[in-house]
Amino acid sequence: MRDTSVIEMRIERRRAAFPNWLCVALLALLCGLVATDVAWSQAAKPKAKPAGGAGAKPAVPKGSAAPLVIDPEALPPNYTPPKDRNPLLELDMPIALPDELEKLKKEDGKFQGVLNKAESDDAAKAVIKAGIRYRLAQMTLKENYQAENAKKGPYFITTLRNNLRRDLNGAGSAAKLLKAEAIKEFRRNLMLEFVKQAAPLLENNLHVRIQVIVLMGELELVVGDPSKGIATEAFTPVFDTFVKVILDPKQDVSVKIAAVNGLTRILKIGTANVNERTRIAEAVISELDRVKAADHPSESWYEFRLVGTLGSATLDQLKQPIIVTALKKVVSDPKRSWTVRTEAAKALGRVPLPPASNPASVVFAVSEMALQLAKAAQQAPADPQWKSAFWKTYLAFWSVDANEKDVTKAIKAGLLNNPVVAGGAKAASSHITPLCATILKGGRLTAAQLQALEAWVAANAQGAAVPPVPNP
Repeated sequence: MRDTSVIEMRIERRRAAFPNWLCVALLALLCGLVATDVAWSQAAKPKAKPAGGAGAKPAVPKGSAAPLVIDPEALPPNYTPPKDRNPLLELDMPIALPDELEKLKKEDGKFQGVLNKAESDDAAKAVIKAGIRYRLAQMTLKENYQAENAKKGPYFITTLRNNLRRDLNGAGSAAKLLKAEAIKEFRRNLMLEFVKQAAPLLENNLHVRIQVIVLMGELELVVGDPSKGIATEAFTPVFDTFVKVILDPKQDVSVKIAAVNGLTRILKIGTANVNERTRIAEAVISELDRVKAADHPSESWYEFRLVGTLGSATLDQLKQPIIVTALKKVVSDPKRSWTVRTEAAKALGRVPLPPASNPASVVFAVSEMALQLAKAAQQAPADPQWKSAFWKTYLAFWSVDANEKDVTKAIKAGLLNNPVVAGGAKAASSHITPLCATILKGGRLTAAQLQALEAWVAANAQGAAVPPVPNP
């Protein structure tokens, strides 16, 4: 199926609708997202015939309507940006006085060479420590993050971030005599020093916070080289800082979004062990319980990203049910937006479903939500959010294409491809897929379509009752 299921929202249109300060925050975040998504196993745009289970081909329409483009990073249709200027934009907190900056600048000549050669003696460590401080100090200068700067261009802080990312991720590039493990250890210590110095800046001006947290999410312990079969490895130890950020009730939501993106990247291409992944999942679940976009509209995108992160986590058999239970809770929550609920449904088609998670209840929860969604779409057919919502509901059952795997990389994505629920998913999908097809080709749902799904939901409600989740 061609990728034609949601109204295109170009960056220019988004920026025009937002106050200036939020434009800055979102543009910074989008820069981080681009770097993140390239490294992740991307959600490829669907082909003409997305793959399904048991060799079946879904009934997906081609349609004759004007092509629409799916934008996975689009703000929810009901998003309302804050009107007041964020007070964090008024903070002016340089971390170095002019005299220290000048001194650091004079001593900075060796920084690049030390990094490239991966030098690690005491003198080199001093150079690295001073070099990082100099670059972070530059980021805290008001002249470098203000909106207009004739000499350096607008928001020069973005250039500073990109340059520092290049330096950190390029460390060891000229260390020809060192073994790969020695270079990796040097890079690990280098990045730990950066995180140590950068973490306090998460209390600085909002521009500084965003650039620092995005940079933390861009760190690569190992830079990938497909020609040599080397995969990119995210810098996993920074997850601890990300967890603290999202659990901080005083932290700005734009910074939290960047931290959540960083956690997702670590879950996908990092090396977090089961205890670390559990900490991430528990923190995300805690935030999902706290955040209700219905009460705090400015956090709706954050809520959406939290769900996406949770859907990227895999734990052991004992802990995995907490992820499934949390996603089902979101799917079934009528106070959540359709954007968030359908994202959770899609995630349930991509996470392991151990017996303790009551897999049958997953299919039922998604099906019940699909019925509610269909009724809502029938009542307000002109609402622009339906194509996106039904597309993600469709993806709860089907993979995007023949290559998309679940988060364990063991089976194809989609409930239809998960052997523990394939039978029930096939029955439910036979009623839900036609609804999705109708909406995606611009049609209107019929009473007969809704009645068929409603009958299936009613017939399967008792068998899908959710038992209490045992305490581990």
